[in-house]
Amino acid sequence: MNQDNVIFLASLVVLGLFAGIGAFRFLKRRRAHKWPTMRGRVDTTALKYVESGETSGAWVAAVSYQYTANGESHTGVHRRNFMTKGRGEKWLGAYATGAPLALRVNPKRPGDSVVLENDKV
Repeated sequence: MNQDNVIFLASLVVLGLFAGIGAFRFLKRRRAHKWPTMRGRVDTTALKYVESGETSGAWVAAVSYQYTANGESHTGVHRRNFMTKGRGEKWLGAYATGAPLALRVNPKRPGDSVVLENDKV
């Protein structure tokens, strides 16, 4: 097997991995619409630039939150990518530290949660 074939196969594996992760996240968010809504609190927010190669990258905004389900404390992170820092900052502005947050919690696994942005507290 020559070097070009190895690079091609490695690229296919990486693309397949990213496609699988994207499909998993998409399906989890779809299933989460049926999960009960709970109230959590914003713990922290962060915005950082993540490079993906020599010439590209994205601003990744993250909202860390905490909630209680079945008497146990849990944490989660809601992330979103942005092309510009300003858009990321604007989005994070809706998530003040300590503010209430609506989230969906998996009834079978209370440590598994999702923030659906259209849900209201």
